[in-house]
Amino acid sequence: MLTTPEEPWIKLRIQAEYLSRQEYGQILEDRYSRLFKVHSLLGLHVHLFHPKSVRIPDFRTQLEKIRTAKAWLEDLGLPSDHFASGWFGYNRDTIGACEQLGIKYFHVPSLRNGCEQSDSLKFLTMRNILHDWEL
Repeated sequence: MLTTPEEPWIKLRIQAEYLSRQEYGQILEDRYSRLFKVHSLLGLHVHLFHPKSVRIPDFRTQLEKIRTAKAWLEDLGLPSDHFASGWFGYNRDTIGACEQLGIKYFHVPSLRNGCEQSDSLKFLTMRNILHDWEL
């Protein structure tokens, strides 16, 4: 699952805090292009809210954030019909936004949230999690 240059905490994790958005975006583009040559099954990873958060963004906010991130990946020529929410914070609005944007696979740690119902999304339970900065 791939993040975008709009994810500031990811940028900090890879020690890129002094780079411009353009420089950081180029690092991600290069990294993701190399990954895509090895493994073509890549998806989108967007942090919308922490599952224990009191402030949960509404449908429109989630839709726009996912749409912007999906468009960035598509501009790089990377497919993005798989999705995993950051911190596994998601709700019915997240699922609706993914449905509207044509995402086909929604990755979850387990089917425990209670809103994992959709006619167009397939929910996939993840077994292993590895962030790109851990490579």
